[in-house]
Amino acid sequence: MALSQMAGVTLNAYSGMMALASLGSDVERFMEGKARQAVRVVGLLVLFAIGTILALLGYKTFITSFENFINVLLFFFVPWSAINLVDYYLIRHGHYDVRSFFTRRGIYGNIRWGASIVYVITLAVQVPFLEQTFYTGPLVKTLHGADISWIVGFFLASVLYFIVGKLGIAPEGSLDRAAMSGAESPGGGDDLTAPGPQTGDA
Repeated sequence: MALSQMAGVTLNAYSGMMALASLGSDVERFMEGKARQAVRVVGLLVLFAIGTILALLGYKTFITSFENFINVLLFFFVPWSAINLVDYYLIRHGHYDVRSFFTRRGIYGNIRWGASIVYVITLAVQVPFLEQTFYTGPLVKTLHGADISWIVGFFLASVLYFIVGKLGIAPEGSLDRAAMSGAESPGGGDDLTAPGPQTGDA
């Protein structure tokens, strides 16, 4: 049984390691040569260790812990996904300066303030609707125990970010449009049409 799980566990650990490594993707010394290999090996070992410890601590209540974990993921990822979807389909229509994703000197800068503010506001608004073993929001009882925090998060994040994008409240919006204008002119810009929303665009 344990051996049959190794392939899936290894791929999960590798995916987690790549996600962690992406945090330093704009630091050249961190992602080149021997350092890059060290990051991969150490990252895998660290994630294997964390996963093993969590498995040993939680195996007796696995189903309950897993359900809570999935609900927590919904709380954080649904608003984030909504922002990505609105940004791709309704704001930029698939046009991005892809090279700028990987450099601090790109047109997107270090932090997407418009998206970040919308995200934080949405998380705060979701809290009263959250139902978890460690916390139950004040509005859950009114809803007869239903956790609709992720539904509230999806629609609120979508509406707020659409307003931010369309009204140009986000300071980076003008830079994005300038880049797209340059790309559409003959021989101008490095703008590329990005594929559909991936986990980690915004």
